[in-house]
Amino acid sequence: VTASVFISEGQSSANATVTGAMAGTTTVTASAAGFGSATATVNVTAPAAATLILLPDPLAVPQGGTGNLTVGIPSPALADVNVSLTTANSGIASVVSSVVIPAGGTSASATVTGVATGTTTITASAAGFNNGTATVNVTAPAPAPSISLSPSPLNLLKGTTANLTATLPSPAPAGGVNVSIVSGNTG
Repeated sequence: VTASVFISEGQSSANATVTGAMAGTTTVTASAAGFGSATATVNVTAPAAATLILLPDPLAVPQGGTGNLTVGIPSPALADVNVSLTTANSGIASVVSSVVIPAGGTSASATVTGVATGTTTITASAAGFNNGTATVNVTAPAPAPSISLSPSPLNLLKGTTANLTATLPSPAPAGGVNVSIVSGNTG
């Protein structure tokens, strides 16, 4: 509170500056020689806590693979913000236990690993912030690329031979690929 104010001749009021230093209620009293005193109640409330932001939401991660969640805050951090991360179901997805949003920064990256097909929730928590959540969808791993055989069907007369071509979906890597060919009926 301003320690005093001066009301100039011909004026009837002046503003006293009041700054909310901490949450709570106090009484401010004004007095001057020759006048009765006056009081005013000042209520100071804490600002609403910001909510931690997790993006993308939802995050898709393949089973056995990883993805990244960005853990964010709405304005630059005044000091390092230590963010704890938990998963609702570690059998579906795991997440690093914590990340730090550095002073002056607004985000950090958290690695999520897909454990099994399904959906779970990742929760972020930090002192002075409301918890944030994101959904993680763990998808089945992509099937291995298939080899094709042609022609199929291959029609032969008993006792004759023909070629059956094995084709990879992309060129063979260095060293080549050994393709095993087995008949279901050797008789």
